[in-house]
Order: sequence, then C-alpha cells, then structure tokens
Amino acid sequence: MKRLLMMTVAGFILAGAVYLWRQGPDDSVGTTDLIGQTNFELPSIGFAKVTADYTWQFPQDYGPHSAYQREQWQIKTLDDCPTPFSLTIERVSVLSEDFPQVRSSAWATRSILTADLTQGDTRSTRASRAVLGLAGTDEQQVWVEDWSWNWVSGHLHTDSLDMTLTLGETTEPTTDGTWHRYTRTGQADTGCSVELTHQFGT
Repeated sequence: MKRLLMMTVAGFILAGAVYLWRQGPDDSVGTTDLIGQTNFELPSIGFAKVTADYTWQFPQDYGPHSAYQREQWQIKTLDDCPTPFSLTIERVSVLSEDFPQVRSSAWATRSILTADLTQGDTRSTRASRAVLGLAGTDEQQVWVEDWSWNWVSGHLHTDSLDMTLTLGETTEPTTDGTWHRYTRTGQADTGCSVELTHQFGT
C-alpha cells in the first residue's frame, strides 16, 4: 500500500512537471529541467547514486544508464555555425527497474522523455512516456516520438534537423556530486562545429 501511494504521488508530480515544461519559460534555454521547474522532488529509492569512484567505460558509456534517475544528452553548435541550434533530450524516471511495475496497463511507465530544441528565437519541444515505442533508449539511440539521436551512426533527426555528426574522443569525464558527465566535440556534415554533453545522475 505504501509503495502504491508513493507511485501515485510520483505520477502526479511527473504529470505536473511535464505540464510546466510544455508551457516553456519566458526565454529559451539550451537545457530542459523538469525537476527544477517544480517545488517537488521525485522519489529516488532504488536508483544508483553519483559517486566519485565511478568507473568509466567507453564506448559503453555513450549509451543509456537506466540505473540512474536522470539522464541528458545535449547537442549544440559552436560559435562558427551560421545556423546555430541547441537540442537537449532528457530522461526522468519515477520507478527504478529494481521494483515491479504497479500498474498492469500498457501505458504504465517508469520514465518520461522530453526534447527541447532551440534555433535562434524558435523553440520546439517533444514529450512522451517511454511506452509502446513512443520514446526510449536502446543500445544505439535515444528518441522522443520522431526525434532521435543515434550515437553509433552519429545521426541526429528532428522536424527541422537532419544531419550526421562526426565526434572525437571524450574530454576527461567529471563527477560533480549530482552528475557524471563527459563532453565530445566534432563536426556536423553541414560544416558546423558541434559539442555533445552527456550526463547522468540524480
């Protein structure tokens, strides 16, 4: 009963966070922050903690880290690009994979994924539950509806972007107490320099 109550509360919190996120801030930013736009904290029971002794393993760490409650991929152009953009895809989970799903519905979800794209003064968003193929991650890519980033092929796709990125080696990975994080820079096939920041934590 206690676990069911916890999940019900978490569901309302998550729904409220998505609603606020879809409204959008007054000014466009390069990252989404579902938690930061609410006065609530999601239950973190069962999720991995960020610790200084994390052992990095590449290329495995280019992919998803479902044991952690939050994960972000941010791809943005650097100063030399005449058509700048910033895309952040974020996963937020409310139920650890260590616990069984409470609801039997096909729409019952452990996670929700959001995507936020800024191009100049234009902002576009996507948000969906990680069910029925609507959004999710696998060993090659992360996607939210028809937007996707494939770190194996380097293919990036949204309504207004369709390009292939060639990324170099990672910078020295860091841990700041909240996130494990690394950065890679490279080139898009459009000729623009790009930077990927991938982080996961709580």
